[in-house]
Amino acid sequence: MLSRRRRRLGVTAGAALAFAAGAGLLVWKVTRPAQAYRPGEAIEGLTAELARSLPPDYPRVTYRDVTAEAGIRFTHFGGTRSSQIVEDMGSGAAWGDYDNDGWEDLFVVNASGPVTWPEARHRASPARSTLYRNNGDGTFTDRTGETGLGGRPGFWTAAAWADYDRDGHLDLYVTGYVQFVLRPPTTQAGEVNIEEPPSINPSSFAPARNLLFRNTGRGAFTEVAARTGVVDSLGRGLAASWVDLDEDGWLDLYVGNDVSDNVLYRNLGGGRFQDISHAARVADYRSAMGVAVGDWDNDGDQDMVVTHWIAQENALYNNRLSQLRAANPGTTPPLQFMDEADRYGLGQIALDFIGWGAAFLDYDNDGRLDLFVVNGSTFQRRSSRRLNSMKSESRRDSRSDSVSTNPRSTCRSSVARRFPASCSTLLRIEASGLRISCA
Repeated sequence: MLSRRRRRLGVTAGAALAFAAGAGLLVWKVTRPAQAYRPGEAIEGLTAELARSLPPDYPRVTYRDVTAEAGIRFTHFGGTRSSQIVEDMGSGAAWGDYDNDGWEDLFVVNASGPVTWPEARHRASPARSTLYRNNGDGTFTDRTGETGLGGRPGFWTAAAWADYDRDGHLDLYVTGYVQFVLRPPTTQAGEVNIEEPPSINPSSFAPARNLLFRNTGRGAFTEVAARTGVVDSLGRGLAASWVDLDEDGWLDLYVGNDVSDNVLYRNLGGGRFQDISHAARVADYRSAMGVAVGDWDNDGDQDMVVTHWIAQENALYNNRLSQLRAANPGTTPPLQFMDEADRYGLGQIALDFIGWGAAFLDYDNDGRLDLFVVNGSTFQRRSSRRLNSMKSESRRDSRSDSVSTNPRSTCRSSVARRFPASCSTLLRIEASGLRISCA
């Protein structure tokens, strides 16, 4: 039997050997030569952490196309493309119960056809901006002319309903894109990139103004954008969303602009707005295409997602209102946002896509908002004047799960809504027309 002294010496020696082995291993890891990186190989780190996928048994949701049975005869761009930007951009869509009958109506922005058409053919085109009134029986009726929402010359791209003046009637905001002038597509070899000639590049054109239609409550609208201060004449508008971001009871307006600063208009009440874009840190200089609003992180305030052109990443603007209130009790903090797209897996994953319409919706009813993003190419095929295809994406609670909704789609817009009340609806505008799908 070992004496107490020998047992102590044995324990001490064992501990010393273990420490020496651990120290040696640490030194080896620190001083060993780094492995050379080979492009394309799988590596640990940020890229691997963002590549999260859903389990194979996640709940599926299916949709059924009900456009025809709803009585909507919408043609998106009626003609053959001639490589002009007015033929590619848009069209936006917005749901809203403008006549307060309890049924959501639909306004869709559109272009009549190729700019090379004669004026008479443009007037006769079935492709035009349209207000569809919901009849309450699953069908719609065109009410564009009698409400005063049609017939305005311009390049209109997106629409958003809201009762901005709190008079009980929904008003309509419509974004203008550029002041279009006909530019014959270049055919000289080497002069420009044939995939994006100047005739389809927004930077080649001056920006256009936006419109705000105030609902009179008598089935008609009056245009008041200049009077209220929301013209945004310096922006090339492609998206707009109404939301009370500062929680003062008045709906604010965020406008997504292509190759020009985005604008956040704070609603001051009394039909007046204030531009607080830079102070709120959302005057994004990238090419904004679509805007989605929702409290994705369930912290009590409204956040925003902005989709962008290729290689620009999408933005996830987290509203810091709840954090600033918690840090400064009893105060009214100014609106402030932080782009955290990369942190939550929505940034890098969008680099290869051209994002357009986006919508938050809890499609699996788990209490957390999911995100649907529509992608569509603006690059021409080298072999023809048709646009390339690009797949759309869905994000389930910020976990990456790309799905191809239509491998041949050049989709532009997507709006999630309930129509009728028993149906969860997804509206998509593609090159071939408008599609309403019901789950």
